Amino acid sequence: MAGLGLAPAPAGASGRAFLRAGSVWDWACAVPLLILAVLLFVRPSLPLDDAYITLHNARALLAGGADPVYAGSTALTGATSAVHLVLIAILGLLLPLELASKLVTLMAILLYAAGLIALLRRLQCPPGARAVILVSGLMVGYMPYHLLNGLESGLALAAIVWGLALIDSKWLPLLCGVMPFVRPELAFLAAPLFFYRCWLGRRNLRRLALNAAVALAAAAP
Repeated sequence: MAGLGLAPAPAGASGRAFLRAGSVWDWACAVPLLILAVLLFVRPSLPLDDAYITLHNARALLAGGADPVYAGSTALTGATSAVHLVLIAILGLLLPLELASKLVTLMAILLYAAGLIALLRRLQCPPGARAVILVSGLMVGYMPYHLLNGLESGLALAAIVWGLALIDSKWLPLLCGVMPFVRPELAFLAAPLFFYRCWLGRRNLRRLALNAAVALAAAAP
C-alpha cells in the first residue's frame, strides 16, 4: 500500500469507525453542504438541458420503456448513467420527477462528502488540512456547478473517492461492478482497482471467485 500512498485500515476496522466522535474538523464541510442544499432547492429549474433529457428518460421508463411522443425513442436514448436514471425513476414512483432528481443530486453530494472524509482519514491527513481539503473539494472552482448540474457528476465523484477509500475493503468489487454504469469512463478506474483487489487475494482462489461474483452481481442489473 505504500506505493499507492494509502495507509492500511486498522485490524478490525468497520464502517462504524467512520461515525466515531471526535472528528470535529470533519464538520467543516457542514456549512458548504448547507449552502449547496439551499442552492439546489431554491433555484426554479435544472441548469442544463441534459438534466431534462434524464427526466424524459425516467418518464419513459416509468411508462413502460417506450416514448409515446417520439416514435423509436426509448428510455435509454441519450442516457449516460444507468445508475442515475434508475435512482430518479425509483423515486419518481412516489415524487414528481424534478424533485426526485434534486433528491438524487443531494444524496450524491452527501455521498461524495462522506467519501472525502473517509479517504482523508485513511490517508491520515492532519485535522486542520482535512478541513481545508473538505471545503475546497465542495466549493472551490467549478465544483458547485458540477455538483448541482442535475446530472450524474456528483455520483461519479462519490464513486471515485469511495473507490480509493475502500481500496482494501471486501466491498470494493461491489463498487467496481457499479462504477461503469455511473459513468462509462469510470471503467478505466474500476478495472485497476478490481485487479488490485484480486492481486491482494491472489493466493486464495475462493476469494478471487467471490470478488468476480460480487462484481458481476453488481453489474448485472
